[in-house]
Amino acid sequence: MRAAAHAAAGGFGRLDVAFNNAGLEQPVKPLTDITEEEWDRVVGLERRPHLHKAAAWRLLPAGPSRTLPRRQGRPYAAVVAPTEQEITLRTLDGLHLAGTVVTPAGPSRHAVVLVHGGGVTREEGGFFTRLARGLSEFGLASLRFDLRGHGESEGRQEELTLAAILNDIRVALRHLRDVTGAQELSLVGTSFTGGVTAYYAAKCPDEVSRLVLLNPRLDYKERTVDSRPFWQDDHLTEEAAAQLRAQGYLFHSPTLKHGRAIYNEVFWLRPHEALGEVAAPTLIVHGTKDTFVPVEASRAAVSQFRAPCRLVEIDGAQHGFAVHDDPQYLDPQSQEWQAFVIRTVAGWLTNENR
Repeated sequence: MRAAAHAAAGGFGRLDVAFNNAGLEQPVKPLTDITEEEWDRVVGLERRPHLHKAAAWRLLPAGPSRTLPRRQGRPYAAVVAPTEQEITLRTLDGLHLAGTVVTPAGPSRHAVVLVHGGGVTREEGGFFTRLARGLSEFGLASLRFDLRGHGESEGRQEELTLAAILNDIRVALRHLRDVTGAQELSLVGTSFTGGVTAYYAAKCPDEVSRLVLLNPRLDYKERTVDSRPFWQDDHLTEEAAAQLRAQGYLFHSPTLKHGRAIYNEVFWLRPHEALGEVAAPTLIVHGTKDTFVPVEASRAAVSQFRAPCRLVEIDGAQHGFAVHDDPQYLDPQSQEWQAFVIRTVAGWLTNENR
């Protein structure tokens, strides 16, 4: 048992639960026919696990938590598996969005809405899944949902607009408050939705306690229009215009379609110009080798925030806090970077790393 306990602690960082299950089969017979040896064998096996449980308890270090500490990060006073619930959000205009609510074992005073990037799903390749669980270990509830036209949500991707995402964030925040009773609500936006979550925080300061931006795209026109060869002098080329008329969208990336509405919207909805209106303390985390959204954009943004803003740079990390060409985050370096980001975000939201 000692070897098993230490193997679990060494491999996973801590021992959450020790479960010892014992059972014994013997011929079924009347009680009067059972011998004393058979009786002792059954009763002894049933009671011996209590002795083993006490032995396992002695393996844990002394102190109020009586848990094996993590190698890094916050110790746990009481570790109970979080609850995950699949939910459906109804948007203001009647679509249904798929989501997941994760709640810790105890009551949540603080809860977080996670808004994924464009062209992926609410799991963010598994990163948001792990982030939600990491937040729960710090006592934070969370809700993550698939954007319109993404994952399991209704809607067509090419009909997605920034204004629609803003309204859907509003719905998600209210749902999360209703199901958790949280007094504080925070937003986490990543990549494509970094700008729109910042814009929501700027325009609805009473609703957002803290803001976290991960590799955020803050200037939508620069990325969507100015840097695209099929836009020239703020006009769509004839070839691209014909394609847009024929199919109703253009590919922004291999997994993300943009429709006509968003191409017009980015001229006027400019989150990078609204950062001074953000009242919530803000954390930005960005990889220094990000080729999709260069870290220089986040460096320039810090001084524009009215509220305190902290930038944490992940040296060498690509977009998504990964090594190059590791979309499933299988490389140990990617996993190490992401684990650090999860600890950093959770600690900052709970005032431990601020």
